[in-house]
Amino acid sequence: MIPPPTRPPVIYVGYKIPTAQFKVMMDEIPSYKALRELEYVGLLDHFILAIYSRWRQKLPPSLRPRAPDAIAYWADESYEGVCSDVLFLMRYTTQKSEEHYRNPEHPEAFKFRVETESDIRCRDAFTKFFQSQGVTSVTADDFTYAFFPGKHPKDRIRWT
Repeated sequence: MIPPPTRPPVIYVGYKIPTAQFKVMMDEIPSYKALRELEYVGLLDHFILAIYSRWRQKLPPSLRPRAPDAIAYWADESYEGVCSDVLFLMRYTTQKSEEHYRNPEHPEAFKFRVETESDIRCRDAFTKFFQSQGVTSVTADDFTYAFFPGKHPKDRIRWT
């Protein structure tokens, strides 16, 4: 049985990339492609984040912190079918209310609606990390700043 959340929901901030582009990007990394073809052959696209999480887990401890955590992102917020994008997580803020998330005029909306210099530096760093692993098809410009509601990180169910 899945326990109920014990912490308030959050709004994740990060950079998204279309799911199709994520798949191409990740298949350029030899260790990821080998893992996918060996352990996950034939799995549907619903499981791409499970493969990514497993790949992150298998990275050497010195590299693991450089590969950002990721969640599924649905542009239409339907939570149905294959996600439209993959969101690489940079940070989060506690969600005060539905209005906090929906209303750009909310007094605390700046906490997640405004891209910071730190966010950009993090995006550039993880882009360089992926490129160091063999990715050539994407640059930092292929990632779009985004935010998405979700469970607190300690209440999330991990793929691996």
